[in-house]
Amino acid sequence: MRFLGSGGPNLILCNGHAISGFMMPHPTQIQPLSPTEIFLGWSNQDHYALPYVELRFYCPCAGCVDEHTGQRTLDRASISPEIRATDVRLIGRYAVQLSWSDGHDTGMYHYDRLWELCQKQGRKLTLQTT
Repeated sequence: MRFLGSGGPNLILCNGHAISGFMMPHPTQIQPLSPTEIFLGWSNQDHYALPYVELRFYCPCAGCVDEHTGQRTLDRASISPEIRATDVRLIGRYAVQLSWSDGHDTGMYHYDRLWELCQKQGRKLTLQTT
């Protein structure tokens, strides 16, 4: 399966056939939630709390993942439990770049990867409306 297109509805190629009308959710809100978690609100109205430690561990940059083998080189034990995102910058319409309290700032998190991390490592939130 391959995703095509940018912005608007994506086309998905599955076994060579295009499936239209699928739109990957994109973040609409990213902000601190607690001393240990970041809040991510999504265009499909889902909301997640994602631990900073998990987000930092899954940094996709070449300093954290071997470019040739794809093996993660960042040791989870080396990440301080006090790690925090200090800045979030939008990269076009497809990714965010985070700066971290440990000085790291080269990881670019594509929206599809953030979505996957929320679903696998995050905690889905139910927001109360008044």
